[in-house]
Amino acid sequence: MRRSALCGLGAALAITAMLATGCGLFGGAVRQSPAGGLLGGGMKVLVFEASDTSSPVSSVGPLTSANKSLVSALAPYWFHVEADGSVTGGPQPGIVSWAKANHVALAPLINNAGMTAAFLQSASTRATAVSNIASVVTKNGFAGINIDFEPLPSSARAGMTAFITALYAKLHPMRKLVEVSIIPETSVSSADSSAYNYRQIAAHADAVVLMTYDQHDDGSCPGPIAQLSWVKERLGIAMKDGMPANKILLGIADYGYDWTGCAAKGTPTVGLNKIPTLPNSGSVTRDSEGDPHFSYTTSGTQHVVWYEDAQSVVSKIKLAKADRLQGLALWREGYATPAFWNAIKSNR
Repeated sequence: MRRSALCGLGAALAITAMLATGCGLFGGAVRQSPAGGLLGGGMKVLVFEASDTSSPVSSVGPLTSANKSLVSALAPYWFHVEADGSVTGGPQPGIVSWAKANHVALAPLINNAGMTAAFLQSASTRATAVSNIASVVTKNGFAGINIDFEPLPSSARAGMTAFITALYAKLHPMRKLVEVSIIPETSVSSADSSAYNYRQIAAHADAVVLMTYDQHDDGSCPGPIAQLSWVKERLGIAMKDGMPANKILLGIADYGYDWTGCAAKGTPTVGLNKIPTLPNSGSVTRDSEGDPHFSYTTSGTQHVVWYEDAQSVVSKIKLAKADRLQGLALWREGYATPAFWNAIKSNR
């Protein structure tokens, strides 16, 4: 699980992948969004929109607004697929209005309610889910949808593949985007036995968000959020197992964790913008790969904080560019700093 408390809420992901004009998806030098905006040059930047509570965010933050020219798509966490294939949730009008006014593609995240895999187990409930998702997308005029079903048992592999194939067949003719967010696997063999068929999912999606963050999280001992070597390894596994580089949005973190021990569920997530408010945050040490961390003691309890910042993230952005990935997927809006956005702007 990743993204700390938000995982417990089923929070999730994202969307960005632009339909090419003329010769099909990803053909040609310039891609075009469903809204008609030309997006030439640089990598795409998908921004997830979520909350640290169960209440959806109602508006886009000022820092994201200030950098709207960099944002290719926004993926608010709004919807859930229930066990019977029904869809619950709804959009926030303030974010819808902002996206429309700023010509930013809106492709909300939809997760599996309560981490259920039940709707994937039969053709009838898969068809119900596909129909309901398509209705949500078309009724609201969204650019598409981001699928973030996790965690799924390996037994759901065939059902997940069939579901994504059917959803793509439904939405693709409508010029609607299908993105799938996937937790990266530790080896090709584990990928081949997981619920996520990399090759087949990539073939029936406009983009795949590879969630390359939470190398260490609220269920582990303290450590880096996403070391470059760790990201490279996960990215290499995905591509070796059949995920084309031009379908991949590389997950980028702008947060950290404040640990008081190992495997302590409930370890708080700390947005990058809140790091300076913590004691001793000025005494930062970096590991051999440039990842920042510091420690402090309060009321007799030692805290260890690791996080991603504007310096450590540069190597991951450069990796995405060097490997000609489709772009970046930023988790999440509301955590970043001006320096972090400048790092994206300068290196994408």
